[in-house]
Amino acid sequence: MPGLKVHLSEIDVHLFDIDVDLYARHLRVALVDFIRPEQKFAGLEELTAQIATDAVKARKILATARSFP
Repeated sequence: MPGLKVHLSEIDVHLFDIDVDLYARHLRVALVDFIRPEQKFAGLEELTAQIATDAVKARKILATARSFP
């Protein structure tokens, strides 16, 4: 529609401690907390380091979060 502004959001989801084939499966994701805003990285090494930092923070958040469906 002309003049209609639509804002689409994306999130990255990381599944911890699971080894299952989820190809073509639908998942329900619960937003528990916000880790950080989107950012750009100079290279793969910087991105990999940030993902590791994010994973540590996410595990701490999930360890203290109330139960969710």
